[in-house]
Amino acid sequence: MHLASTGKPVTAAHFLGHPVILYFGFTRCTDTCPLTMENAARLVKKMGPRGQDLRVLFVTIDPIHDTLPRLKNFMAQFGPPPVMDGLRGDTEHLAVFAKRFGVQYSAVENADTPDPVSKISHSMAVYGFAADGKARYILGTLASAQPDLPMVATLMTPLIKA
Repeated sequence: MHLASTGKPVTAAHFLGHPVILYFGFTRCTDTCPLTMENAARLVKKMGPRGQDLRVLFVTIDPIHDTLPRLKNFMAQFGPPPVMDGLRGDTEHLAVFAKRFGVQYSAVENADTPDPVSKISHSMAVYGFAADGKARYILGTLASAQPDLPMVATLMTPLIKA
Protein backbone atom coordinates (compact mmCIF):
# COMPACT_ATOMS: atom_id res chain seq x y z
CA MET A 1 0.00 0.00 0.00
CA HIS A 2 1.09 3.58 -0.66
CA LEU A 3 0.37 6.68 1.39
CA ALA A 4 -1.66 9.29 -0.47
CA SER A 5 0.23 12.17 1.16
CA THR A 6 3.69 11.04 0.08
CA GLY A 7 3.22 8.26 -2.48
CA LYS A 8 5.64 6.13 -0.47
CA PRO A 9 5.00 2.46 0.26
CA VAL A 10 4.09 1.63 3.86
CA THR A 11 3.45 -1.40 6.00
CA ALA A 12 1.72 -1.78 9.35
CA ALA A 13 5.08 -1.11 11.02
CA HIS A 14 4.91 2.48 9.73
CA PHE A 15 2.01 3.17 12.11
CA LEU A 16 3.33 1.45 15.24
CA GLY A 17 3.23 3.81 18.19
CA HIS A 18 -0.07 5.35 17.04
CA PRO A 19 -3.62 4.11 17.47
CA VAL A 20 -5.17 3.69 14.03
CA ILE A 21 -8.70 4.05 12.73
CA LEU A 22 -9.00 2.16 9.44
CA TYR A 23 -11.84 2.40 6.93
CA PHE A 24 -12.27 1.00 3.41
CA GLY A 25 -14.18 3.16 0.91
CA PHE A 26 -13.90 5.17 -2.30
CA THR A 27 -13.64 8.86 -3.10
CA ARG A 28 -16.62 8.98 -5.49
CA CYS A 29 -18.94 7.82 -2.70
CA THR A 30 -21.59 10.42 -2.00
CA ASP A 31 -22.73 9.36 1.45
CA THR A 32 -21.13 6.94 3.90
CA CYS A 33 -17.47 7.36 2.98
CA PRO A 34 -17.27 11.14 3.37
CA LEU A 35 -19.58 10.95 6.39
CA THR A 36 -17.29 8.43 8.09
CA MET A 37 -14.19 10.54 7.40
CA GLU A 38 -15.97 13.69 8.63
CA ASN A 39 -16.95 11.88 11.83
CA ALA A 40 -13.36 10.69 12.27
CA ALA A 41 -12.14 14.27 11.80
CA ARG A 42 -14.65 15.44 14.42
CA LEU A 43 -13.35 12.73 16.75
CA VAL A 44 -9.76 13.92 16.30
CA LYS A 45 -10.82 17.48 17.20
CA LYS A 46 -12.90 16.28 20.15
CA MET A 47 -9.87 14.46 21.58
CA GLY A 48 -7.83 17.69 21.55
CA PRO A 49 -4.04 17.32 21.60
CA ARG A 50 -4.32 13.57 22.15
CA GLY A 51 -6.22 13.29 18.86
CA GLN A 52 -3.02 14.27 17.04
CA ASP A 53 -1.60 10.88 18.01
CA LEU A 54 -4.31 9.05 16.04
CA ARG A 55 -3.82 7.91 12.48
CA VAL A 56 -7.05 7.82 10.48
CA LEU A 57 -6.50 5.79 7.33
CA PHE A 58 -8.90 5.59 4.40
CA VAL A 59 -8.15 2.60 2.14
CA THR A 60 -9.56 3.04 -1.36
CA ILE A 61 -11.34 0.06 -2.86
CA ASP A 62 -11.42 1.86 -6.23
CA PRO A 63 -7.76 2.01 -7.31
CA ILE A 64 -8.76 2.38 -10.98
CA HIS A 65 -10.22 5.84 -10.29
CA ASP A 66 -8.61 6.82 -6.98
CA THR A 67 -5.13 7.82 -8.01
CA LEU A 68 -2.80 8.98 -5.26
CA PRO A 69 -3.45 12.68 -6.10
CA ARG A 70 -7.25 12.13 -6.02
CA LEU A 71 -7.00 10.28 -2.75
CA LYS A 72 -4.74 12.98 -1.30
CA ASN A 73 -7.24 15.71 -2.29
CA PHE A 74 -10.15 13.72 -0.85
CA MET A 75 -8.41 13.27 2.49
CA ALA A 76 -7.35 16.92 2.63
CA GLN A 77 -11.03 17.80 3.10
CA PHE A 78 -10.94 16.14 6.52
CA GLY A 79 -7.55 17.09 7.91
CA PRO A 80 -3.84 17.06 7.24
CA PRO A 81 -1.44 14.16 7.30
CA PRO A 82 -0.10 12.42 9.22
CA VAL A 83 -3.35 12.23 11.24
CA MET A 84 -5.64 11.88 8.20
CA ASP A 85 -4.24 9.98 5.22
CA GLY A 86 -5.24 7.62 2.46
CA LEU A 87 -3.87 4.26 1.40
CA ARG A 88 -3.87 2.92 -2.13
CA GLY A 89 -2.61 -0.30 -3.60
CA ASP A 90 -3.02 -2.05 -6.90
CA THR A 91 -5.95 -4.46 -7.24
CA GLU A 92 -3.88 -7.45 -6.09
CA HIS A 93 -2.53 -5.74 -2.96
CA LEU A 94 -5.98 -4.39 -2.16
CA ALA A 95 -7.52 -7.86 -2.39
CA VAL A 96 -4.97 -9.29 0.05
CA PHE A 97 -5.29 -6.34 2.43
CA ALA A 98 -9.09 -6.42 2.42
CA LYS A 99 -9.16 -10.18 2.97
CA ARG A 100 -6.94 -9.73 6.03
CA PHE A 101 -9.71 -7.67 7.64
CA GLY A 102 -12.65 -9.60 6.25
CA VAL A 103 -13.72 -6.62 4.14
CA GLN A 104 -16.07 -7.49 1.31
CA TYR A 105 -16.08 -5.16 -1.68
CA SER A 106 -16.72 -4.98 -5.37
CA ALA A 107 -15.16 -2.40 -7.62
CA VAL A 108 -14.88 -1.63 -11.30
CA GLU A 109 -12.15 -3.41 -13.16
CA ASN A 110 -11.54 -0.84 -15.87
CA ALA A 111 -11.95 2.88 -16.34
CA ASP A 112 -14.47 2.46 -19.19
CA THR A 113 -17.18 0.79 -17.09
CA PRO A 114 -20.54 2.51 -17.70
CA ASP A 115 -21.97 4.05 -14.50
CA PRO A 116 -19.01 2.86 -12.42
CA VAL A 117 -20.26 4.17 -9.07
CA SER A 118 -23.29 1.86 -9.08
CA LYS A 119 -20.92 -1.10 -9.47
CA ILE A 120 -18.97 -0.28 -6.29
CA SER A 121 -19.90 -1.63 -2.88
CA HIS A 122 -18.07 -2.40 0.35
CA SER A 123 -18.36 -3.45 3.97
CA MET A 124 -19.02 -0.59 6.37
CA ALA A 125 -16.74 -1.63 9.24
CA VAL A 126 -14.46 0.93 10.86
CA TYR A 127 -11.56 -0.68 12.71
CA GLY A 128 -9.73 0.64 15.77
CA PHE A 129 -6.18 -0.53 16.45
CA ALA A 130 -3.98 0.05 19.48
CA ALA A 131 -0.54 1.65 19.19
CA ASP A 132 0.97 -1.86 19.19
CA GLY A 133 -0.91 -2.65 15.95
CA LYS A 134 -3.40 -5.05 17.53
CA ALA A 135 -7.04 -4.79 16.51
CA ARG A 136 -9.20 -3.66 19.40
CA TYR A 137 -12.58 -2.41 18.17
CA ILE A 138 -15.05 -2.21 15.36
CA LEU A 139 -16.20 1.41 15.57
CA GLY A 140 -19.46 1.19 13.62
CA THR A 141 -20.83 4.39 15.08
CA LEU A 142 -18.34 6.44 13.01
CA ALA A 143 -20.19 5.39 9.86
CA SER A 144 -23.53 6.71 11.13
CA ALA A 145 -25.33 10.03 10.83
CA GLN A 146 -25.35 10.33 14.64
CA PRO A 147 -21.99 9.02 15.80
CA ASP A 148 -21.30 8.50 19.48
CA LEU A 149 -18.04 10.46 19.47
CA PRO A 150 -17.70 10.58 23.28
CA MET A 151 -17.87 6.77 23.42
CA VAL A 152 -15.31 6.36 20.61
CA ALA A 153 -13.02 8.90 22.30
CA THR A 154 -13.34 6.90 25.53
CA LEU A 155 -12.32 3.73 23.67
CA MET A 156 -9.44 5.24 21.70
CA THR A 157 -7.86 7.50 24.36
CA PRO A 158 -6.38 4.66 26.44
CA LEU A 159 -4.79 3.25 23.27
CA ILE A 160 -2.59 6.35 22.95
CA LYS A 161 0.84 5.87 24.46
CA ALA A 162 1.49 8.34 27.27
